[in-house]
Amino acid sequence: MKFTILPDFEANKKRLAVRRQKRAERKDARQSRKNYWYLKRKKFWQVWLERFVLVFLILGMGGAWYFRSVMQDTEDNAEFEMDQSQEIIQTYIERRYEELTAMGMKSGKEFDDQMGAYMYRMIPSRLMGAYGVSAAAAAIYNENGELLTDSSPRFYLYCDRYEPVGDENDHTVNLYQSYYTCAQELSDEFLQDYNDYFLYGNIENGERMEFGDFYVDEEKRQFYFSTVSCLEQGKVVKTYDFTPEHVEGMEKVQETYDYWTREGTRWYPVLGMRSAEISELLQFAYDVYDDYKDDKQLKGAGVTAERGYFAKTYARYNVIEIGDQSNGNPEYTVVFAYNYDFFQANRGIVQKLVICLSLAILLISFLWSRFTYVRLKARYELEDYQRNLTNAMAHDLKSPLMILSGMAENLKENVHTEKREYYAEEILKNIADMNRMIEQSLGFSKLSQTERLGKKTEVDMRAQTDALLRKYKELAEAQGQHISVTGEGQMRGNEVMLRQMIDNLLQNAILHGEEDGQIEINIGNGTYQIQNTYTGTLTTETARKLLNPYVKEENRKRTGGHGLGLSIVHEIVKLHGGKLHLKVEEEMFCVEIKI
Repeated sequence: MKFTILPDFEANKKRLAVRRQKRAERKDARQSRKNYWYLKRKKFWQVWLERFVLVFLILGMGGAWYFRSVMQDTEDNAEFEMDQSQEIIQTYIERRYEELTAMGMKSGKEFDDQMGAYMYRMIPSRLMGAYGVSAAAAAIYNENGELLTDSSPRFYLYCDRYEPVGDENDHTVNLYQSYYTCAQELSDEFLQDYNDYFLYGNIENGERMEFGDFYVDEEKRQFYFSTVSCLEQGKVVKTYDFTPEHVEGMEKVQETYDYWTREGTRWYPVLGMRSAEISELLQFAYDVYDDYKDDKQLKGAGVTAERGYFAKTYARYNVIEIGDQSNGNPEYTVVFAYNYDFFQANRGIVQKLVICLSLAILLISFLWSRFTYVRLKARYELEDYQRNLTNAMAHDLKSPLMILSGMAENLKENVHTEKREYYAEEILKNIADMNRMIEQSLGFSKLSQTERLGKKTEVDMRAQTDALLRKYKELAEAQGQHISVTGEGQMRGNEVMLRQMIDNLLQNAILHGEEDGQIEINIGNGTYQIQNTYTGTLTTETARKLLNPYVKEENRKRTGGHGLGLSIVHEIVKLHGGKLHLKVEEEMFCVEIKI
């Protein structure tokens, strides 16, 4: 009997092994990429760009949410104002209807014309008072579906007659045969001045438009302007003369009004909205009327249509039914159309929001990236420092190790047995030198990582110097050095560290100064200066490199040392919050310390 499961099992096992290997390879590749991006050194602009994107996303979402809430609030305000305007307009329609019927006017074309002319004057001004509305228009239909009037741009001349009725405190406005259309072609300049001076002029500062006489043709229901003056600060700055050449048969009227008795007549022109949006608004109003005119359920209720997002166009379709026993129940359908533009209504707050948000994003991303880059730069410097330290130590250890290796080979082969004592002394000498270098390296590493000095005292720098001079007296005499000390003073700090600082300075001056040279030490309160004769190639600029660990003068006459002496001194001075200055001039190498 044969079984086929074993080959399949082996094949599956191999496939699983291959899959595991591929997963491991992908994992290693991801880790390698992660290590690469982590270890790759970044420039400041790269760090800033990363932080800018993050801050932009975070603050951008917050700004978008706030922007949407403001947009919703202002839109709600605009709709509320429109609701209020609609109620007021409906009230005005009913009131106007009552005024006309009180004067005995019957339903018909003339009645409808009076209603239409009245609404032409009143609707745009009411709608334009709504918050955020950039343009408004209206189309008014009678119960037979006939368009009475709309907000197409044109001039009307209105005549308001105020006559007392009943009680002396009551009055009615008689607008019977009170509107006339303009028979003149008016320039764009005049129409612009009409908006600037008459509609939106600053009256408190004397900015307004004054009209002269009007010429009225009762038969044609037309009127003519005569003179129109533009005033600024009460002074006439521009005058238009539209007086017609032939005025025979026309009535000459003036703009007059008796405010106290509420009796008399006032004539004044009203311009229909001339915004470029009016045509579009009216077309939308016509479309809404066509869509809903056959819906009998909308009487007294109305409907709202809208389109757009930031700049919305609204249309309110409303059937106003007016009940009256003598005239039946006439109906008027009014479609209010207006544009609500969020950016126009909130230009100020949008500009402030964008500016503040942009500045916040730039500032936060810059500070964040600056803080991050400082840490990254410190990490890069530490990596460089550790690499340089390791390379320098390896280089300095290489020479004594090679010497030790050669001597050990000689001893192993029993050659030059008469020199065994010499080899042993040299081996011990190199081992001591290596041990000293390692101790200095450990001491420097400890100093570079130290954050606290420990106990501080007032250290007598002259006494410490005299004690160390006794220690190095024989070495100085062997090098032919002449040492002189002047002055006295104290430094506040860690006594052990300050003693080590003086020790290193003396060693450097004695070992690397010129033979038969001069070493001068000058001590003061908070200052310590040591200088020795020097005829090498260092300058003040290049000498500062000696403050880095394992840096030595390349062409110095005497060898020895490991390039850590001045580095240790520099670390001690930094820990004490002091300053170290190197100066090479007039054949003298000078180190000055202030703590």
